[in-house]
Amino acid sequence: MNAWERRLADLAHLLGTCAQTYFEPDLFRMNVNQFLQTSRTVTFIIQKNKAQIPGFDPWYAANVEAPWRADTLMTWAKDSRNKIEKQGDLELHSTLRTTLLFSYLREEDIFIECGRAEVADANVKRLVRIAQKKLPTGVADAAAVKIERRWVTASLPEWELLHALTCVYSNAYAACAKLAEHLGTAIDPAVPPGRRFSQTREVARQVRYVKLRELRTVRLAFETTPGDDDFVPPKEFLSVIEDARDRGSIGKSLLEAVQHYATLAKISFEHFGSHVPIAFVFDSNWLLLDMLSANFEDQTDKYIFWRAVAERISTLNAYGMIWIAESWERQMKGYEDLPARKMPIVGERLHVVGFDKSGAIEQIAWSIKRQTPEAQPTLVADAARDKLDQQSMPFFFVPSMRALGLAGPRVALKPSNAA
Repeated sequence: MNAWERRLADLAHLLGTCAQTYFEPDLFRMNVNQFLQTSRTVTFIIQKNKAQIPGFDPWYAANVEAPWRADTLMTWAKDSRNKIEKQGDLELHSTLRTTLLFSYLREEDIFIECGRAEVADANVKRLVRIAQKKLPTGVADAAAVKIERRWVTASLPEWELLHALTCVYSNAYAACAKLAEHLGTAIDPAVPPGRRFSQTREVARQVRYVKLRELRTVRLAFETTPGDDDFVPPKEFLSVIEDARDRGSIGKSLLEAVQHYATLAKISFEHFGSHVPIAFVFDSNWLLLDMLSANFEDQTDKYIFWRAVAERISTLNAYGMIWIAESWERQMKGYEDLPARKMPIVGERLHVVGFDKSGAIEQIAWSIKRQTPEAQPTLVADAARDKLDQQSMPFFFVPSMRALGLAGPRVALKPSNAA
C-alpha cells in the first residue's frame, strides 16, 4: 500500500468513527475535527512523493487542483481545516427533523424541526393530519413522514454533516484511484470506496419513515448480494462482456454505454423472461462507480429510492447514470384522483435510459408483448419512443438529474417547505 493509500485508509476509519459517535456530541465533534485535518494530509503525502510519480505536475493540476478548486464542498473542507487548526472548533448544532414527503422533489416537502426528541411523535401525528387533510387522496396514498437526526455546521448549513464528510472522502478516494490508474496499477482493495459509507450514514442517523397508507415504520437498507457460483449466464451475454473487456471499456460516450447495456438487457430479458431494475453510476470515462437495484413495495419506496440514488450520485461526484427496468404504462386521464397503483395498466415496457452532466440523454426501449399470461414474453422494438429530452424525461429521474447539475422536467406543483 502506498503512503497516500495508508493515509486514505486512516481517513476511512475516521469517517466510520464519526458515524459511530453520531449521538455522542463531544466525541462526534472531536472526530469531525480529526477527519477534516486528516483529509488534507492525503494530498500533502501525494505531493511529498511526487518524485515517484511521472508527469506529476500536469496530472496533479488536472485531477486535484482544478476539480477541487471548483468544488464548493472541497473548498469548505480546506477552509474548515484551517479554522480548526488556527481558530478552534467548527460551530456545530444538531436537530431532529420530521418531514412529510409525497413526491420525488425535496422542495415540496413539509418539515418541522424538533427541539427535543420527545416532540418527534407529536410532530409525526401533526404531519399525518396535514397530509390527510390537505393532500389529494391519490397523493396522500404514497406519502410518508421521515424522521432523522441531523448534525449541521454554520459554515455549511444546507448539508447534513456526515453526508458532507462522506463526499469529501469520496473525492479523496477518487483522486487516489486516478493516481493508481496513472501509475498503471489499482488502488489497494483494503481501502473502502465512498459508496460503502452510504448505508453506514443511514444507520448512524437512525433515519426512519412512517408510511401513511398503513402507518407502518420502515427504514432504507442497503444490502450486498453475494454472487452465485453455480450461475451460468447465457453465452451471448458472456460474449458481450468479453468484447467490452477486450476493448478495455463499455464505450467512450453515453450512446455507446447505453447500447452496451441495452444489448445485455435484451439478452437477459429474452433468456429469463424478466429484468430486475438496476441503476448504474459512472465516472467521466464511463467506468462503473456503483450499481443499485431495488425491491419496490409501493410508490413510497420509489420516492425514497430515487432520493437515495441522487445522494449516491453527489457522494461519488458521478458523471452519468444508466437505468434498466421494466415498467407498467398506466392510463392517467380520467383517473387523476386515484393512487398510481390503482390506475388501469395499458402496456408494459423494458427501457434502458442514460443521461450525463453534459445534458446528453439516450434511451433504447421495447414494448413487452404476452400472448397469454403464462406465455414467455417477447420484446418489440419501440424506436419511435426512444427520443427523450429533459422535458420529456420520466419524472422519477428529476432528483438524479439535479444531482448531475441538469434542470430536468419543469415542475408544476408549487413548493411548500415548512409546516
